[in-house]
Amino acid sequence: MKFKEMLADKEWPVSLVLAGVKAAKFVEEYNELRRRTPIIEVRRLDNARRQHMAILLQNFEKKLGFAEKLDLHLGDYPERMIHATDGEVGRVADLFKLAGVGPWMAGRSMTVQDLAAAAEAIGLCDVKSNPFRVADLSKLKKKKKSLEDYDRTLLRGNQRPSVEDRE
Repeated sequence: MKFKEMLADKEWPVSLVLAGVKAAKFVEEYNELRRRTPIIEVRRLDNARRQHMAILLQNFEKKLGFAEKLDLHLGDYPERMIHATDGEVGRVADLFKLAGVGPWMAGRSMTVQDLAAAAEAIGLCDVKSNPFRVADLSKLKKKKKSLEDYDRTLLRGNQRPSVEDRE
């Protein structure tokens, strides 16, 4: 069965989901796929969309189900999360996933320190530029480089990029 036939199958239609990849642009350029596939772009959340990040954080925290809540949707945590993840929803999910596993396995609730450690572990930031470790977020400079290293680390299994990768 051809891919085209799978998309159009009446009994068991297949949906194509491309998330977080620049290669998804080929769908827009490929007429046959564009006709059969609705395109939904999930854009970055910036400080102008702070409320959207607050709702996302509240929902993630609710889904984790820890006894003690961090209330990450309050205060300046949405801005801290936007700074750490460049507002990419997938990166927020990755960060929550990694930060929540250890506490869950240990039978305790997640802390801000868990988020900070997870952000460093997957290459979103280092100790000095970690928005979950600084007292005053306004003192942190805006990131100059993109998070290409972060994307590369996920492909390599949550390891920090090596020196060879930077050359």
